[in-house]
Amino acid sequence: MKNLGLLPELPREESDHILGALGENAEILTTDPLNFWKPYNPKNGYQVDKNGADLMACVAFSINDGYERFCNYLITIDPSVRSILDKFGCINEEGLVEFSDRFTAVMSGTNPNSGASVTQVCNSIRANGLLGEKWLEWDNSTMTKAQFYDRSAITKEIKDKAKDLLNYLDFLHAWVGDSSCDSNELKEALTKGVVRVSVDGAYDFNQNGYIYNLTNYTHSVLAIGGEEPKYSLIHDHYQRQYPMFIWGYRFGNGKLLYVKKKSNMILKDPMIKCGKDILTLTKSGEQSGMYKKIGSSQTFKTLYGDFGKGKYKNVPESPSNVALNTDGSLMMIIEVPEEVLFDPYGNVMVDNARLTDYLTSLPAINAEE
Repeated sequence: MKNLGLLPELPREESDHILGALGENAEILTTDPLNFWKPYNPKNGYQVDKNGADLMACVAFSINDGYERFCNYLITIDPSVRSILDKFGCINEEGLVEFSDRFTAVMSGTNPNSGASVTQVCNSIRANGLLGEKWLEWDNSTMTKAQFYDRSAITKEIKDKAKDLLNYLDFLHAWVGDSSCDSNELKEALTKGVVRVSVDGAYDFNQNGYIYNLTNYTHSVLAIGGEEPKYSLIHDHYQRQYPMFIWGYRFGNGKLLYVKKKSNMILKDPMIKCGKDILTLTKSGEQSGMYKKIGSSQTFKTLYGDFGKGKYKNVPESPSNVALNTDGSLMMIIEVPEEVLFDPYGNVMVDNARLTDYLTSLPAINAEE
C-alpha cells in the first residue's frame, strides 16, 4: 500500500504537550466517550482531484476534520463560538463548521508528492490559524491537484483573516501516549476531544468486518468513538467512510485535538458612531458582543465605496467586521475596554445604561445618511 501523505514524526521535544502531563489543560467533557462525538460529523472533504490524483494531504484533511467536529460540538453549547466562527466565514450553508483543507495543506508546507507530518500541520495551524472554506474552496469534481496547491490563491487578506481567528479561539493539541496508543488509551483521550491517529491504509478485514492489519503507518485518520470490546470507530475522509478497527489495534502517534475560546477576547476594530442608536447583544441573544447600528446598505456604500474612500478619517480601511442585521441595517463591532465590558470568560457583564453612557462618550463622525 502506497503512502497516502503521512510523513514520519521527528523526535518529540520537551515543549510538546502530552495528554495527562503537567501543563496539558484539556477538560473532561463526557463520561460516554465512545458515543459522544458521533453526532458532530463535518462535511466531508475529498483527498483526490477530478482526475483521481491523490493530494497526499491526509494529515491536513484529518486534523481539519478533528477541529471541525470539535467546533460542531462547541457551537451547540456556546452561542458566542457560533458567532465567532460565523463572523469568520467558517459556518457553511448546512450550519456546520467547515475549514479550508487547501489553506491548511498549503500553509503547512505539505508536499504534493510525499505529504506532511502531524507536528508540521499542527504547528502551522497554531501559527497561521484556520480559514473558512468559503474563502478558499475545494471542489474535487471540477478542480485539479495543481489548483489545490496553487499558493498564489492565498492572498494576504486570506492569511490575515485566518490568523485573526486565533485572537478568539485556541486550536490545541496533545500527544496521546508515546509513539502509539491502543483502543483503551483512545477511549480515555476521547473524554476530552477527538483524536487524530495513524493507521495502515491497506485495510484488511476479519470475519466480523473489523480492520486488523498493521504493517506500516501510511494514512492519517480521526478516531471518534467505538464499541468496547469490539472496535474503535474511525472517520476516514479519504473515501468518506467510517471503518471499524479491531479493539486493541495499535494506532500511531495519537494526537488529541480540542478547541478553547480565549478568556481575554477584546474587540479590536475601530468604532463608527452614528447618532444614538446603540444595539447590545448579550449572552442570551444570538450573538455575544457589542454592536453599533450604522445605517442601511447605502451607508455601507457611502463609507466604503469609491466615493467615500478617504473622506471619513475615522473609518477603518477594511470593513471586515461589518455585518448585516436582520432589519437590513449594518452592524459594526465596537472596541471597548475589557474591564468595562467582559467577565473572565468573554461574556458581557454590564447593563445597557452603563454601556450606553460609555459609547455615547466616544467621539462621533458624520456617517448619517
